[in-house]
Amino acid sequence: MISLLRVPLIKTLLVIALMFFVTGDIFAEQHLYGLHHSAFEPSGEDFKTSNKTTKAAVLTGNGLHGSVGSIDQRYAKGRLPELESPTNQWSGTAWRGERVYAQLVLFSKEPVRQLRMEPTAMVSKDGDSLGDGSLNANFVRYVLAAETLYPDILDPVERLNLAANTTRPVWVTMEVPRDAKPGHYSGKVAVKAAGNVRLDFTFKLEVLPLTLPAPKDWKFHLDLWQNPFAVARWHRVEPWSDEHFRLMEPYWRMLAEAGQKCLTVSLFHHPWGAQVYDGFEEMVTWTRKSDGTWEYDFSILDKYVAFAERVGLDDQINCYSMIPWTNSFRYIDAKSGDWKDVGAIAGNPAYEEIWGPFLKALEQHSKEKGWGGRLTIAIDERGEKQVLAATGILKKYAPSIQLSSASNHPPSDFTINDWSSTFGTSVDPNMVQERNSRGLKTTFYVCCNPTRPNTFTFSPPAESAWMGLYAAAQNRSGFLRWAYNSWNENPFYDTKYWPQVWAAGDCFMIYPGPRSSIRFERLREGIQDYEKIYILRKLAAKQLNDPRVKKAVKELDAALAVIDHQSVTNNTAASVQVKDVNVSILQLSRLVICPSSLVQSL
Repeated sequence: MISLLRVPLIKTLLVIALMFFVTGDIFAEQHLYGLHHSAFEPSGEDFKTSNKTTKAAVLTGNGLHGSVGSIDQRYAKGRLPELESPTNQWSGTAWRGERVYAQLVLFSKEPVRQLRMEPTAMVSKDGDSLGDGSLNANFVRYVLAAETLYPDILDPVERLNLAANTTRPVWVTMEVPRDAKPGHYSGKVAVKAAGNVRLDFTFKLEVLPLTLPAPKDWKFHLDLWQNPFAVARWHRVEPWSDEHFRLMEPYWRMLAEAGQKCLTVSLFHHPWGAQVYDGFEEMVTWTRKSDGTWEYDFSILDKYVAFAERVGLDDQINCYSMIPWTNSFRYIDAKSGDWKDVGAIAGNPAYEEIWGPFLKALEQHSKEKGWGGRLTIAIDERGEKQVLAATGILKKYAPSIQLSSASNHPPSDFTINDWSSTFGTSVDPNMVQERNSRGLKTTFYVCCNPTRPNTFTFSPPAESAWMGLYAAAQNRSGFLRWAYNSWNENPFYDTKYWPQVWAAGDCFMIYPGPRSSIRFERLREGIQDYEKIYILRKLAAKQLNDPRVKKAVKELDAALAVIDHQSVTNNTAASVQVKDVNVSILQLSRLVICPSSLVQSL
């Protein structure tokens, strides 16, 4: 018996010793060369790709190799990349105020140490510059999704090592200032490694004389739900402390720079139950006094809204929820000092007894804070009967507070100011048009379904960009996604959340740091396209006497007409549709005349 136990014990001790030896060497290298801890990745099988012929074989000699790749392609870590035409040249076009993307793919049969990038600014032949940081590059890091490795994280690590027979994607971002001079610009990204190894990549960008508004002024209604409690847990700080707000700031600014319109507020403990790793806690403390009356502490809510306004989220305040998933509400019993729970279902007398006084207090507090029409009571995926009951109580006690709802049943009237339908739900386009004419918002959302299109870690990247084009094609106001940053225990390792069955990446689109992702940046790309379409339609409407403009508008309409809830039937469908629409956008962009007086009126 003892001899049987000794063998595995010795093996375990040897493995632990080896781990200390290896990781000790790695950490020493980090300290010496500035390598970042995020260079470490989980191990796992690569995802499957097509068996099409690749020209990568011409680049498989010893040493570091690289090429410009496609932003629609995910490159497997343990295989040579599929490259139709290996090149070190990239070219594209952009509006002023636009963010444009490219992807490089690096690979080697031998180990490459101290891999790093050195981008230049983008300048024209006349010496005009798009500014420092106009050309930027991040290594793409791999994470697990469905027990398979996928590239997703855009990591700011300065250096990393490339193991033998592996691939490393690099995400390249080009930022065009809104005041940039139209013209042709170029810049370089030098990829260097130890031993005087160097690869140079050239980026040429034509800046057109059209300008996107600042993200806060975009028409697109973006609603990605934020989780401040995940930030507190990951960074090990007390929720709502000064340090917590300091750490949240770059995450929320990143979201504001994507045109986010809504702040996610939890009125009480766990409005969605325990569906995420970091449950949402109350931002308003409810206390029931000994005489049965209620007292409400809004101090956390006030601090949170003030913080959001400071970082650029100063539009809609969505308060969840009058109908929690558990139909249970938590409060402090003043007499005992204990937390207590009370159950109440919308439509029952007890429900109105709880919510009537609170809604009156919330409306009065909103007026005192000057929040005006920004505050909404938000309801998520509740039955129509309950929604109607809650709506009646809201309008009875707090008529100035708006209502927002995400559901798979269309609203029976126009009392819901912001309605988001489940992707694929049959929605009458006449109703959408009527809501638009009334100034109401009608968006759509994806969540744990459908399988495609979606923004999962394993979803084809173009599907994220496709969301903005779907909104444009279907006359929708924007897009909702239930989780911006509800991380699991270790999002750098696996993007799936257990014990729930949510698909990998369903709970979050960015990573701690904050680190952006391919998915998030492609979503932002699609939102920019939505804005372009809106502006181009306005400009073209005044120039339809030009037959070229009229023809280009028809071609844009035809490209968008293909896009509906059934058009993404395989892994390449979204990519094809996004490319087709962008060809039409570019063609119309080159034709329309954009006087400054017209831009100001859009």
